[in-house]
Amino acid sequence: MITAADSDAGGLQVFQYIPYNRPSGNLTSDPNLGDSESQVPFINVNPAPTNTGNFLDGSNGSTASEENPWQSFSSVDSIDGPMGNFAVAWTGTPDFPGSIVAKTYGMNADLLPSTLDNTEIYNLMYQTLFGATPILGSSEIDELTGTPGNNVMTGLLGSDSLTSGSQQDTFVYTSFRDRGDTIKNFDAIDLIDLSQIFVDSEYGSSTPFDSYVRLVQVGSHTEVQINPVGDSGSIFRTLVTLENVTATDLGASNFIF
Repeated sequence: MITAADSDAGGLQVFQYIPYNRPSGNLTSDPNLGDSESQVPFINVNPAPTNTGNFLDGSNGSTASEENPWQSFSSVDSIDGPMGNFAVAWTGTPDFPGSIVAKTYGMNADLLPSTLDNTEIYNLMYQTLFGATPILGSSEIDELTGTPGNNVMTGLLGSDSLTSGSQQDTFVYTSFRDRGDTIKNFDAIDLIDLSQIFVDSEYGSSTPFDSYVRLVQVGSHTEVQINPVGDSGSIFRTLVTLENVTATDLGASNFIF
């Protein structure tokens, strides 16, 4: 389980007036919050041309009447004695940008780093659900390296340099425009995912590896060539080069269609 928030919402704060008095306009100036009050207490929110009252949330929300008074939260006594009642205050009404607060429990909880951004929350969720870490390139020339675990690597456009990790990695190609990559450390357990290319209607064969893929040995490397026009012709172009890989060591089992 993972919980995360990428903002401070309205700036939620656990709040007591003490040691200050309440702002003018409250039911009383007494800083101590009663167990219940017939009027909702508020604070003034700054900065503003004129101070704007921001109502405090109690255990029953931020409304009050004679019949249903506003109720504060009660504190547990500390070693120093009674802590007094408290409420929830908000810095303002907008959604304030702020730090990510994240907590995990259960499977892969230990993978949550001490500092992270939004994409790392996504990566942790993906790894937990699918057993692999997503690594995404860009439209530029990228150098992407796999983690020690399983990875799903998508270089996208540009002649990228992709380095496989120590376990099973999957290299995803979204279109023939992603061509020109070089993959290093490609192993017999690694996979090349062509499913997003071959989903087009021009690829009608039930044996796509035999029909649309060629493995060509060029020196010590293997070029993975595909037919970019499918059943419309017999044209093969290099999609990706596998460094120091022997073509005869690979087969249909290394591809996802």
